[in-house]
Amino acid sequence: MTAKAFDSGGSEIGSVQFSWSVTSGTVQNFGSGSARWLPMTMGSQTVTVCTGDVESQLSVQVLHGTALSLDLVPEFENITADQSISLTPLLTDAHQNTWIPNVPFADWILPQGTSIDLPNDGTSPTFTPGPIGAMQVEIAWESWTASSTINVTFGAPTVLQI
Repeated sequence: MTAKAFDSGGSEIGSVQFSWSVTSGTVQNFGSGSARWLPMTMGSQTVTVCTGDVESQLSVQVLHGTALSLDLVPEFENITADQSISLTPLLTDAHQNTWIPNVPFADWILPQGTSIDLPNDGTSPTFTPGPIGAMQVEIAWESWTASSTINVTFGAPTVLQI
């Protein structure tokens, strides 16, 4: 990043000392108005540069980096047959930023008798098991694949017979 100072007539002022700050990450001041910022958090961030009483701010929307891994993270690994849980596909970049990709229903491999609710708002899908036993759920996203095993045991009694 480069900062420049101007006087009231619009002329650039050389040899000004700048101070840099950021809302997230680190900023390295190279002097002469030059700096490098390494953001560490996604979302809206602010870079501030100042000299004396004069300050300027730059708002930046930090996006995730290139995905380096895909995981399928269950809310719980052991559940009962009458529970539903969040089953979250998570992409991770080099700075450990994570986000939930939109994995189409066709790219989920679900065990027989189970179901999944796929929201469209960036929140975690909800998995509802069917029969008891170990269940493996798999997903594919672009060139990535991930899976998770969930152990399902009997739920609470709902019917009694004499």
